[in-house]
Amino acid sequence: VIKNLESVEVPFECDQNRVTSQASKGIKAAVQQLVDVQIPGFQWVRGISMEKIGKHFVELIPRSLSLQAKVNGDWRLKNALHVLTEVNSVNGGRRMTISSL
Repeated sequence: VIKNLESVEVPFECDQNRVTSQASKGIKAAVQQLVDVQIPGFQWVRGISMEKIGKHFVELIPRSLSLQAKVNGDWRLKNALHVLTEVNSVNGGRRMTISSL
């Protein structure tokens, strides 16, 4: 997690007993790796998938209702309020890069 422009480690809570019991029964649990991002002044962008390798556009929605009305009224503004997410496979892991257009 990025908090005040610093990387902060957040513990991941998981029911280890459930995972162990499923593994012992031969059940493979599908775990989705999703990332949520908030850019100041915009709503949370939820569920950016780390599973989809490649480049994808994600829409930003302003928090202000008046700005939302302006954006919805002009397709150029709506197209400009996207960020580019790129997921790459690096050393057996995944790396996500988010950049503005």
